[in-house]
Order: sequence, then structure tokens, then C-alpha cells
Amino acid sequence: MFEILEVNRRIFLASRTKPTEVSKKPLPVIETSIAPATAQVEKSEPPPKTAPKPQPKAEPKAKPEPPKPKERLREPEFILKLRDRSAVEGSSVRLACRAMGTPEPGFQWFKDDKPISAGGRFDISQSVSGFTLVIKDCQVEDAGEYKCEATNKAGSVSTSCKITVTG
Repeated sequence: MFEILEVNRRIFLASRTKPTEVSKKPLPVIETSIAPATAQVEKSEPPPKTAPKPQPKAEPKAKPEPPKPKERLREPEFILKLRDRSAVEGSSVRLACRAMGTPEPGFQWFKDDKPISAGGRFDISQSVSGFTLVIKDCQVEDAGEYKCEATNKAGSVSTSCKITVTG
């Protein structure tokens, strides 16, 4: 089956394998120029076959991460230090401090140089405003020296205060 196509005032004769499909094989193209008095027909050959390009195997590859800029280390520095506090037995005491450094420092709380863990009467938190220790239901034995230590790859610094508890 053939179809006549007009493109840019030129008429082409195209071959189809079935009435609804265009042939995928390159076929000779017959180009016809029509003039009022005469018609000329030229035949051209299909383009030469080229070898298909080998396709690389499609394996999922993880994109390499862009190189990270070198981190300029800066030792932690307290910009808000602890202050001494007094409390009445049964009340709560809140200690807060803030340190900056690169990379961002982690922290640890101590009472009389012994590490304090969160839980029970001790609430420990970190936020953009700094490091906080809350002692709930203070007892006389909670009196002592409290220290917060900020640490990163560049170093470690600490700030401390004394808490007194009266009964």
C-alpha cells in the first residue's frame, strides 16, 4: 500500500506494510515533482545501514556524592556560661549554657566530676538555645558542683557552677 504525502510543495510516495502501519524498514523513496505540463519521477536508494551502537548495561549506579568542602575546625567556646544557684528542697533547678564550635559540639553533664544521665529527676536536653539540665524535686544531696562539657573534633571546654539546697 502506498500513500502520497505533500511536504513543502513536494509530493512523496510512501510505502506502508499494512494499512495502519508505516514500514520500519528503509524503503526506496520515490520523489515526484509535478509541473503543470510534465511530471518527473526520480528514484533514490535507502540510506546505508549502520551498525547499532552498543548500549552499556543498565545497572543502577549510585551517584557519587560531591566532595564536601573541607571543614574548618573551631574549638567549642561557651557563649553562655553556668551560674551558681540556690534552691529550696522540693523545688526544681534549671541549669542552662550554650557553646558554639565547628563541627557543632556535643555535651555531657557532670555532678562532682561524675557523669549524669537523663532519667529519674534529671531532664537533659539540647536545643538551638543551648544545653539544659533540670533537676526536679531537689534534695539536700543534690547540692554540689555541676559542670557541662562541650566537645568536638577540635577540642573540649567546660563551664561549672555550684548548687546549694536548703531544707
